[in-house]
Amino acid sequence: MKHYIESSGAVVLISTPDYIQKNGWVGKLLTTKTVHGKIADSILEDADDDSYTSEGLSLDDTLMAPFSSGTSGLPKCCLLTHRNFNASTAALKKGVFDQVLENSSKKTIAFLPFYHASGFWALIFCLMEGCTSYIMNKFHPLNMLDLIEEHKIDTINIVPAIARTLIQIGMKDRAPGLRTILCGSSALDEQTARQLLKLFPRVERLLQGYGMTELVVLSHITPYKDNFVHLGSCGKLLPGFEAQLINTDGEVITENNEKGELLLRSDAIMKSYKNETFAVDQEDWLHTGDIALKNEDGYYFIVDREKDLIKVNGFQVSPTEIEEVIQRNEKVKQAAVIGVHDEQTGEKPVAFLVLADDADPETTVAEVLTLVRDTLSPVKHLHGGIRIVEELPTSPSGKIQRYKLRN
Repeated sequence: MKHYIESSGAVVLISTPDYIQKNGWVGKLLTTKTVHGKIADSILEDADDDSYTSEGLSLDDTLMAPFSSGTSGLPKCCLLTHRNFNASTAALKKGVFDQVLENSSKKTIAFLPFYHASGFWALIFCLMEGCTSYIMNKFHPLNMLDLIEEHKIDTINIVPAIARTLIQIGMKDRAPGLRTILCGSSALDEQTARQLLKLFPRVERLLQGYGMTELVVLSHITPYKDNFVHLGSCGKLLPGFEAQLINTDGEVITENNEKGELLLRSDAIMKSYKNETFAVDQEDWLHTGDIALKNEDGYYFIVDREKDLIKVNGFQVSPTEIEEVIQRNEKVKQAAVIGVHDEQTGEKPVAFLVLADDADPETTVAEVLTLVRDTLSPVKHLHGGIRIVEELPTSPSGKIQRYKLRN
């Protein structure tokens, strides 16, 4: 919390009594009043015309300053403007959300944190469109399923970590009214996507997206009528965005199915990081640091983070590819792969695993080593070994922080 307060320059912290007591708050306490909930309709009805004015505001003024996920270092404070938010909302509405709303009950459930870009935008979008959002105080998979059934919710917004939790629970045929699942935050591989759809056989749409805090929410999303043809893809580019892939020499890639760093250009891209001048290069491209490819149908696939690639004997090894193979073993709850220094090869892959409660560590390690060896090429084998841990370090939005494993 100290990093967030100091780097943002915040002077007021809104919290809960429990959190303040747990973390030993030393600042001035303004109030201890507990607010159990407000009905937005009555607040709007009671407000007069002068209660809010936009006088003096411009589209390029900062609207909000959320923090990036911090998967490759400390989270950065992103300055998002009114223009950014308007552009992002227009792109998402035109790209897919108008179609989602036309065919839904306009009821959803909110369990992603509101400091997460996806959770915050979803809340604001519900207010804009007159949707009902049932807010969970704390995420729990069984409670979520109960609420979906009780309120006949047909659309939910999740992240891959939640998808894997639901798969591990394995409660098939729950939430029969669910029709649309949106999934973002990080890549959802094809195998996990298919396992999720088996749990919810009545789901008609699994819409996967790619985005960053730096561009409010998403730049890519699965088209509404994809029919599960491109599972594992983050979809197509949204209206209002431009994209290009570049190789390690900085040259633009023109061929399909070739990997390169994803660059984006749009009015939705933030003004800058706080205390930094520019967010983009001289041609207004945002360098995402993510390695992607585009297929012949115009669908994008996120392969890895550029900073996370492991260099083995001159080859670039994707830790995500190794993790996806490891997680085929049902005794593995979570997996993270990083590169560690090696005198001969430069780096070698090492895996950190969180095992199921009933797993035998020795047997599971042997099975995983064999699985990786039989599936992947030698440069991708786990020559750095396997380490069993109780949990993996994650950001508040559930993304694995590999840099902490390196430390």
